[in-house]
Amino acid sequence: MIAFTVPGDPVPAPRPRVTRSGGVFTPPKYEAYRDEVAWEYRRAAGRKGRPTDLPVIVHATFFLRTRRRTDLDNLAKTILDALNGL
Repeated sequence: MIAFTVPGDPVPAPRPRVTRSGGVFTPPKYEAYRDEVAWEYRRAAGRKGRPTDLPVIVHATFFLRTRRRTDLDNLAKTILDALNGL
């Protein structure tokens, strides 16, 4: 088992933004949080963090400071996006 904690408020995955010229980008706040999740995983995993073809179970607990509604699917998507390919 590999367990890790990501400090700070969780950032839900946003919809891709499209510029007037047709370019697509993701907000920097989301990219920074996604990178932080990946870094914390690598730090906690050490040698055990090699990719696998075996089934994986992800258990995530989110602590939010606000009572503002947040889509749980988007919070989970951020974590899964960060771990994709690691």
